[in-house]
Amino acid sequence: MTGGNAALWALTQTVVASASQVSAGEMAVAIDDLLRLLAHKTGNADFLRAANALHRQPAGRPSIDDAKLIGEALWLHRNGKAKTINQALMKVARTVADEGGVKSVAERLRRKMHAAAKSLPRNSFSG
Repeated sequence: MTGGNAALWALTQTVVASASQVSAGEMAVAIDDLLRLLAHKTGNADFLRAANALHRQPAGRPSIDDAKLIGEALWLHRNGKAKTINQALMKVARTVADEGGVKSVAERLRRKMHAAAKSLPRNSFSG
Protein backbone atom coordinates (compact mmCIF):
# COMPACT_ATOMS: atom_id res chain seq x y z
CA MET A 1 0.00 0.00 0.00
CA THR A 2 1.20 3.50 -0.77
CA GLY A 3 1.44 6.09 1.98
CA GLY A 4 -1.86 7.77 1.05
CA ASN A 5 -3.72 4.50 0.73
CA ALA A 6 -2.29 3.24 4.01
CA ALA A 7 -3.42 6.42 5.75
CA LEU A 8 -6.88 6.06 4.22
CA TRP A 9 -7.05 2.41 5.28
CA ALA A 10 -5.91 3.29 8.82
CA LEU A 11 -8.50 6.07 9.09
CA THR A 12 -11.23 3.74 7.86
CA GLN A 13 -10.22 1.07 10.37
CA THR A 14 -10.17 3.64 13.18
CA VAL A 15 -13.69 4.81 12.31
CA VAL A 16 -15.04 1.26 12.16
CA ALA A 17 -13.23 0.05 15.31
CA SER A 18 -14.21 3.03 17.43
CA ALA A 19 -17.87 3.17 16.36
CA SER A 20 -19.15 1.81 19.66
CA GLN A 21 -16.68 3.75 21.81
CA VAL A 22 -17.14 7.36 20.70
CA SER A 23 -19.93 9.88 20.75
CA ALA A 24 -22.09 10.58 17.72
CA GLY A 25 -20.39 13.97 17.31
CA GLU A 26 -16.93 12.43 17.28
CA MET A 27 -18.10 9.81 14.81
CA ALA A 28 -19.51 12.52 12.51
CA VAL A 29 -16.15 14.33 12.58
CA ALA A 30 -14.28 11.11 11.74
CA ILE A 31 -16.66 10.28 8.90
CA ASP A 32 -16.40 13.85 7.62
CA ASP A 33 -12.59 13.55 7.61
CA LEU A 34 -12.78 10.21 5.82
CA LEU A 35 -15.17 11.51 3.15
CA ARG A 36 -13.04 14.60 2.53
CA LEU A 37 -9.91 12.46 2.24
CA LEU A 38 -11.69 10.15 -0.20
CA ALA A 39 -12.82 13.16 -2.26
CA HIS A 40 -9.26 14.48 -2.37
CA LYS A 41 -7.67 11.12 -3.22
CA THR A 42 -10.19 9.99 -5.81
CA GLY A 43 -11.24 13.32 -7.26
CA ASN A 44 -14.86 12.19 -6.87
CA ALA A 45 -17.03 15.14 -5.85
CA ASP A 46 -19.72 12.79 -4.52
CA PHE A 47 -17.61 12.19 -1.42
CA LEU A 48 -17.29 15.94 -0.83
CA ARG A 49 -21.05 16.41 -1.25
CA ALA A 50 -21.63 13.62 1.26
CA ALA A 51 -19.27 15.29 3.74
CA ASN A 52 -21.05 18.61 3.29
CA ALA A 53 -24.43 16.93 3.74
CA LEU A 54 -23.42 15.92 7.27
CA HIS A 55 -23.52 19.58 8.28
CA ARG A 56 -26.69 20.70 6.48
CA GLN A 57 -29.86 21.68 8.24
CA PRO A 58 -32.77 19.36 7.49
CA ALA A 59 -35.09 20.63 4.76
CA GLY A 60 -38.26 22.50 5.66
CA ARG A 61 -39.34 24.38 8.71
CA PRO A 62 -38.48 23.03 12.13
CA SER A 63 -41.46 21.35 13.74
CA ILE A 64 -43.27 23.11 16.56
CA ASP A 65 -44.47 21.12 19.56
CA ASP A 66 -47.97 22.46 20.20
CA ALA A 67 -49.11 19.75 22.62
CA LYS A 68 -49.16 22.12 25.63
CA LEU A 69 -51.05 24.78 23.70
CA ILE A 70 -53.64 22.27 22.51
CA GLY A 71 -53.96 20.94 26.05
CA GLU A 72 -54.52 24.47 27.32
CA ALA A 73 -57.22 25.10 24.70
CA LEU A 74 -58.98 21.85 25.62
CA TRP A 75 -58.82 22.81 29.31
CA LEU A 76 -60.32 26.25 28.57
CA HIS A 77 -63.17 24.65 26.64
CA ARG A 78 -63.88 21.88 29.17
CA ASN A 79 -63.88 24.30 32.10
CA GLY A 80 -66.23 26.80 30.51
CA LYS A 81 -63.63 29.51 29.94
CA ALA A 82 -64.43 29.34 26.22
CA LYS A 83 -67.82 28.44 24.75
CA THR A 84 -66.39 26.75 21.66
CA ILE A 85 -63.16 25.00 20.85
CA ASN A 86 -62.52 27.73 18.26
CA GLN A 87 -62.75 30.42 20.97
CA ALA A 88 -60.36 28.41 23.13
CA LEU A 89 -57.88 28.04 20.28
CA MET A 90 -58.05 31.77 19.55
CA LYS A 91 -57.45 32.63 23.22
CA VAL A 92 -54.40 30.38 23.32
CA ALA A 93 -53.14 31.67 19.99
CA ARG A 94 -53.26 35.26 21.29
CA THR A 95 -50.81 34.31 24.04
CA VAL A 96 -48.13 33.13 21.61
CA ALA A 97 -48.63 35.09 18.36
CA ASP A 98 -48.44 38.71 17.39
CA GLU A 99 -51.65 40.39 16.23
CA GLY A 100 -51.27 39.40 12.58
CA GLY A 101 -50.48 35.76 13.30
CA VAL A 102 -53.26 34.85 15.74
CA LYS A 103 -55.51 33.28 13.12
CA SER A 104 -52.67 31.31 11.56
CA VAL A 105 -51.57 29.95 14.96
CA ALA A 106 -55.16 29.01 15.83
CA GLU A 107 -55.52 27.27 12.47
CA ARG A 108 -52.26 25.36 13.00
CA LEU A 109 -53.49 24.22 16.41
CA ARG A 110 -56.86 23.22 14.91
CA ARG A 111 -55.17 21.15 12.19
CA LYS A 112 -52.97 19.38 14.73
CA MET A 113 -55.94 18.67 17.01
CA HIS A 114 -57.89 17.27 14.08
CA ALA A 115 -54.97 15.09 12.97
CA ALA A 116 -54.50 13.76 16.52
CA ALA A 117 -58.23 13.00 16.84
CA LYS A 118 -58.22 11.11 13.52
CA SER A 119 -55.36 8.90 14.70
CA LEU A 120 -57.24 7.76 17.82
CA PRO A 121 -59.41 4.63 17.75
CA ARG A 122 -63.11 5.39 17.12
CA ASN A 123 -64.25 4.37 20.60
CA SER A 124 -61.72 6.59 22.41
CA PHE A 125 -64.31 9.28 23.03
CA SER A 126 -67.19 7.07 24.15
CA GLY A 127 -67.70 6.87 27.87
